[in-house]
Amino acid sequence: MTDQPQPAPPLDEGVLASLRGLADPDGPDLLAELVELFMTDAPPRLAGIAQAVASSDAEALRRCAHALKGASGTLGARRLADVCGALEAAGRAGTTEGVDLAALHSEYESVRDALWAVAHG
Repeated sequence: MTDQPQPAPPLDEGVLASLRGLADPDGPDLLAELVELFMTDAPPRLAGIAQAVASSDAEALRRCAHALKGASGTLGARRLADVCGALEAAGRAGTTEGVDLAALHSEYESVRDALWAVAHG
């Protein structure tokens, strides 16, 4: 029997620990604020990506994917950032062909659920 490698978790715990370490004990919770910002900002970005693909707008795909990639990377959502990076590259190459929106949404849902657990756990 061969052991299958376990997929990486949706969030990099090292990044989360670093963000927690930046918190000022007397100030607002930086990580909670970043999570809230991501949860507010990501759905319109996802909608923008879907609209860009539907309208074959490669430049809009590049812009929306770039923004979501940055936000994902900030919170340690490396797999989501990688998916967005591939979408950004497609947009930069001038195409929306072959974009896998299902993979994007699946990874986003994993990140969303993990962030919810971080914020409320």
